[in-house]
Parts: sequence; C-alpha cells; structure tokens
Amino acid sequence: MEVIQEKGVSMMFLSLKGRIDENNSQTLEESLTKLINNGAKELIVDCSQIEYINNAGLRTLVNIAKK
Repeated sequence: MEVIQEKGVSMMFLSLKGRIDENNSQTLEESLTKLINNGAKELIVDCSQIEYINNAGLRTLVNIAKK
C-alpha cells in the first residue's frame, strides 16, 4: 500500500494505492489518526487506485471517518 499526501490550504488530500488488508490496515489507521491529532480538520481520501480492500481496511476507513 502506498499513501500519497498533498496539503491544500485547509484540507489534506490522500491518495491510496495498492492493497489494504489486515497486514497494513493498522499502519494506515495510525498514520491517519496522527494527521488528525496534528490538526488536520478535513481529509479527502482518493480510493480510486486501491486494487483490493478487505474488511480490516474498510473498518479502518470507517473508524477514521467517524473521527
């Protein structure tokens, strides 16, 4: 999995590429939580280049959306 970050004026743009599964979903959640804790108010996540996502990956994205 690859995460590409671009900072906008008031938003953070993230592009996710590759596979999101139980092997890397925890790392993704930790990275996104760190961005939120460091003051990111708005995240836009582009999932168009995700090749595969399982339940663990979906759970991570839902948990982050709730924050």
